[in-house]
Amino acid sequence: MTVKYCHGSARHAETVFGWGRDAIFENLRFVHGQASRDRETLRISMDSKAKVKIGEFSLRGLARGRSTVRAADHDIGPSAVLTPVGILELAKHQLNLVFGTSRDTSVFMVVALQWFWNNRQEAYPGVQRLLINLDNGP
Repeated sequence: MTVKYCHGSARHAETVFGWGRDAIFENLRFVHGQASRDRETLRISMDSKAKVKIGEFSLRGLARGRSTVRAADHDIGPSAVLTPVGILELAKHQLNLVFGTSRDTSVFMVVALQWFWNNRQEAYPGVQRLLINLDNGP
């Protein structure tokens, strides 16, 4: 209905339905403020990044160590392709990185979140809820 009514214009839909960006960000500030005062809520930010090819690849002639390492000049046939997911604990400024071999799917994001909570839950006794900012949101 929104697309048809607003002729496919997101800006027009924001105006017609009151979905203005300012209102959205104002609501986020309110929700984040509530979460920061609630001892049962932990606010985190979660985002996946570009896949990383693993293998003996060239660094354009540069070496990280003292001696030159033999490397392929193209990144064809990597031994693995990993997808990194970062989970930032906003209160403690701690970044947790999870690497997976699956595609960047919602299932992988849930698995990364489960790994995070299984490994960090002890640091947050009493937390019953997670407030998750996705895609590097505000």
